[in-house]
Amino acid sequence: MAPASDSAVEEPSLANTGAVMKSLSDLVVQNGNGVHVRCRDDGLKDTKAGIEIKIMSDLGTESNGVAAHTNTNDIRCEGYVPYAVKLVEQRPPGILGMGTANPPHTYKMDEFAKILAKPEFNGPPGAEVFVDRICKASGIKKKHTAVTADEVYAGYPNIYNFGEPSLDDRFKLFEKQGMNISIECSERALKDWGGDRSAITHLIVFSSTGMLTPAIDYRLLEALNLSPNVKHYFVSFLGCHGGVIGLRTACEIAEADPKHRVLIVCTELSSVQAQNIDPAFTRLNNIVTLTIFGDGAGAVVVGQPSKTEVPFFEMIRCKSTIIPNTSKSISVMITQHGLDANLEKDVPKNVSSSTGVFMKSLLDEFGLDFASVGWAAHPGGKPILDAIEKVCGLLPDQLENSRSVLENKGNMSSASVFFVLDEFRKKGRVAGRDWTVALGFGPGISIEGVLLRNIYH
Repeated sequence: MAPASDSAVEEPSLANTGAVMKSLSDLVVQNGNGVHVRCRDDGLKDTKAGIEIKIMSDLGTESNGVAAHTNTNDIRCEGYVPYAVKLVEQRPPGILGMGTANPPHTYKMDEFAKILAKPEFNGPPGAEVFVDRICKASGIKKKHTAVTADEVYAGYPNIYNFGEPSLDDRFKLFEKQGMNISIECSERALKDWGGDRSAITHLIVFSSTGMLTPAIDYRLLEALNLSPNVKHYFVSFLGCHGGVIGLRTACEIAEADPKHRVLIVCTELSSVQAQNIDPAFTRLNNIVTLTIFGDGAGAVVVGQPSKTEVPFFEMIRCKSTIIPNTSKSISVMITQHGLDANLEKDVPKNVSSSTGVFMKSLLDEFGLDFASVGWAAHPGGKPILDAIEKVCGLLPDQLENSRSVLENKGNMSSASVFFVLDEFRKKGRVAGRDWTVALGFGPGISIEGVLLRNIYH
């Protein structure tokens, strides 16, 4: 099995070392600081640890600053090693646990336009008809929100006055509701994994709809009873591809050490950032984003599976790219009246025209084509999914799970990909498709992809 990176090298089998794995890339040298170096027989040198790999024929190690060598009939690893050295088994990182959560309120999209027509919205004439048209074309039947229109108007009426300062109130709403679904999806992912939560070594939280200090990552350490020594991070405003970036980042962290267990959490509450309709009816983007975005949170546990852990997906390869000349196609500005999002009309065209080339580069080395993999594409909107299906020549069922999430949840930004992958798992494997690609699209326009081997049944 090739390692999960673009520099994967196919290597001959390893013999007479007592190792279970079948290739040299599946063994790593681990020194006392937990640094790992892959042993290969092609003369490669790992500059971080200063270990040069050469072919030789016996097995032995020394430590405490003494030059060490490792010989078998096939390989020799030699070089200066500052501490004790051991060979450890390397496996592809996997998604070991998954969890999702939505807030309690639900809006049916066939009623959404009527809500926006209420007097307190101060909408211009014709707004209800325009919103209703967008709702019908969105591919969304319902979505979840953390707050209702009535709750916001009763507690924070200035939010509904177009352009009036309200960022502080929006972050107050995010603080309570965001933590609730962050905890809920994390607890589900940890339970789904079934491991000891004290084994979690890294926690990374993504959100494009709210910021707190202390941030959600810090608060989750206490709420989930994780070790205070967990390395934790909060990443804000990456956009809709944040979930796939989270998978890629977790994969790279897990590759570094078989003991690493990474909890990734994506929390999005677009409802607290919803902008009112421009009375002049000139800012139509506000209506589009108000309509298509829903609230949700997703979490995954990632690590190299031990002998007692079975992943749902193995993470085999990660790739990233940007589409030239698209920096203004998707953008978000933080203003005094909240987040001001802009989606240009060319987004579906730009995404679909570049996705095929990107996917081909991700799949080619593995002998895969578009028809042989499941597509866990970000459900950014019906026009985007329709364009990808047409340009890439996909079968109708290949985007079925993305369409299902869009239809029943809306676009939940970075959290969406976890809902789509969970749909794949719930519905079971499709004959002839042993692989899935998680695809994300975000500001830039950036494309992120992770090639997954399906282990679930």
